[in-house]
Amino acid sequence: MMNDLRTDADVLRLEIFNTSAWMTKAENLRRAASVFEGLIRNHRQLPSSDRHGDKSYLNAHFMLMGFAIENLLKAIIVLTQLAKLQREFDQKKKLPDILQTHNLLDLFDCSGLRTDSGKIKGLLMRLSRSIIWEGRYPAPLRPEDYRRKDTFDLGAKFVTINAFADADVQNLDALFNGLLDIVKKEKAKLSKI
Repeated sequence: MMNDLRTDADVLRLEIFNTSAWMTKAENLRRAASVFEGLIRNHRQLPSSDRHGDKSYLNAHFMLMGFAIENLLKAIIVLTQLAKLQREFDQKKKLPDILQTHNLLDLFDCSGLRTDSGKIKGLLMRLSRSIIWEGRYPAPLRPEDYRRKDTFDLGAKFVTINAFADADVQNLDALFNGLLDIVKKEKAKLSKI
């Protein structure tokens, strides 16, 4: 019987540069998030006076969709910057820095994608906040997060810690599906080389 001579670093290298693994994780997170969509619709149909308080479905949905979109953005980065990321991994023997962040605006920019849409940027900001702390902790990670002047391009005239819009579920689906299409197209281009 032959011994497996691969190190933990070799296994990690194979896994983090496997775009199919990033896609599968994203699709699994999307599937989990979809469990909350019916609950969110039911909650939204309540009279506004009965809707206050419980945002748990929205928080969970947002967090899971944020992680799903994060994984798709990282798949795009792996596809488009593979050699650079592999060099960084080979030097440090750990996940490259950009693949450790949960800041979706940074990942979006690093992926080479561009948008002038304040709504997309606002959605990415809100998703980032959700996956960094809002979806997991009862308070921000740093005191200065309370002083953020984010309106998230929702047209609000006030400072907010979290915010949800009625069209979020549809907008998240559209963003997810658009990014998934980009990943599939990039993979198809590379397979022809």
